Amino acid sequence: GDERQRLLLRELNHRVKNVLAIIKSLVGNPTQEGRTLQEYVSALKGRIQALSFAHDQVVRGEGGGMLRDLLDAELSPHRSPDSEIVAHGPGVLLDSRAFSVMALVLHELATNAAKYGALAQAGGKLTILWELNDVGDCVISWKEAVPGTVTAPTRTGFGSALISRSVPYDLGGKSKVTYQSHGIEAEILLPARHVSADASPATHDLAVWRQHPAGVTS
Repeated sequence: GDERQRLLLRELNHRVKNVLAIIKSLVGNPTQEGRTLQEYVSALKGRIQALSFAHDQVVRGEGGGMLRDLLDAELSPHRSPDSEIVAHGPGVLLDSRAFSVMALVLHELATNAAKYGALAQAGGKLTILWELNDVGDCVISWKEAVPGTVTAPTRTGFGSALISRSVPYDLGGKSKVTYQSHGIEAEILLPARHVSADASPATHDLAVWRQHPAGVTS
């Protein structure tokens, strides 16, 4: 009814402001990290696409979406027979705000892994594990392992700033990215008020998908 309409409008208004703030910082510095304008534009397009994917989901659904679907959407373009992706965790439903923020954060992590990290070279492995802790927060661990050593970026680009700032700033959660010699590790905590366990029978068993070097997904 009217109340729902009003809430939706308020949420939409909040989201548009968020998106504008994000886009402002995106557009802020086209020449950072010595990138060409072309690289900048394609990075910008990718981020806007991730946002609009989340936006569509939210508008279509009851206001949020499954964490697993988001992971699937952001990782599927980067799957290859050369690297392995393991994702494992219970059915977790994110509210609309967490869904939008995580769409950007996961897009950033996935893009980064595909350019420089575990999904960029043969023999790389990406492990994503998530769980609900005893107070109902969703704790997500992202670990990349590459065969050689990775050199940490000399300057933190917009991407890592986005990952480390947006979760605490927009959701009141925690977010930490560390550059290890074997690849990036990220720990993200989404507060309980933004997440809920999805107890429908279909997701009772753990959501697991693996991609083996042979390219078979089970």
